Amino acid sequence: YLQRDEMEIERYEDKQVLALHRWHQQHHTLCVMNFSKSDQTISLPEIKLDWTYKISSSAPEFGGDTPADSQRLALTSVVVPAETFLLYDHDSV
Repeated sequence: YLQRDEMEIERYEDKQVLALHRWHQQHHTLCVMNFSKSDQTISLPEIKLDWTYKISSSAPEFGGDTPADSQRLALTSVVVPAETFLLYDHDSV
């Protein structure tokens, strides 16, 4: 399902970061992408959900050196490693 009214995009132009939040019914996905050459800390849009870490493009299995974080998180801010995307999801069913 791709419904434009079930998606929010937050730009952090000064940090070269995009946060994309998509949802359908009770399933939510959050992708945070850092296009800069340095780590960036961003405050996320207020989404009161517990997120489960899914993937980081800078994790060791992809040749990076950032360890995976598989816990459930109530994200209000996140540190995104340089040139990395992070993927989280939430499913309340």
